[in-house]
Amino acid sequence: MCKQLSGRIINIHHSFLPSFKGAKPYHQAHARGVKLIGATARSRHLVTAGRPGRSLRLEIEGLGGGEWLIPLDSPGAVGSAEHEVAHVALDGVEFCRLAAGHVAPQEAAAGRAGDPEAIRDVLCAAASLSRM
Repeated sequence: MCKQLSGRIINIHHSFLPSFKGAKPYHQAHARGVKLIGATARSRHLVTAGRPGRSLRLEIEGLGGGEWLIPLDSPGAVGSAEHEVAHVALDGVEFCRLAAGHVAPQEAAAGRAGDPEAIRDVLCAAASLSRM
């Protein structure tokens, strides 16, 4: 379905923060008698699959490390140095700690430059690997 609708869909998600933090926000809202919630959709520049889009450069230092350009605009976009908006550098051990859920994204010892929202999104995505 995502391939068929690529470039024509937007991720919309509930928005409970800051009122209901942590696990089970729906349960918390129901327990407090909330009858109406909002939905948010990040404003993103959607890019057609295979086209270059805004990118974050992720650099893992040390043995087995490397550099990747991570596309930010849509799943089918291609990472592009010309469209780089942020750069994150992590030691390989620190990246493993982040991916294993042993360190919070905001506490990861990382060099950061550029768009703070893009950096937060990528570090949070790395941290979510521990829940897969």
